[in-house]
Amino acid sequence: MAEGYGLFFKSARNLVRFVYPSYKAQISGEIAGPAVYVSHHRNLFGPFVTLHVIMHTYKY
Repeated sequence: MAEGYGLFFKSARNLVRFVYPSYKAQISGEIAGPAVYVSHHRNLFGPFVTLHVIMHTYKY
């Protein structure tokens, strides 16, 4: 961890890690078709732009 974080942040982070359980992904079976996995909201920009271009390039 970087040295720039203060004592309050480190204490609060340790408390939250102690109180809340860790995350686990539950996938039931195989995924039947194409899928887009987004690890955090900023990574959603790429798929959003791709869908926007496709929708405006090909008229349905």
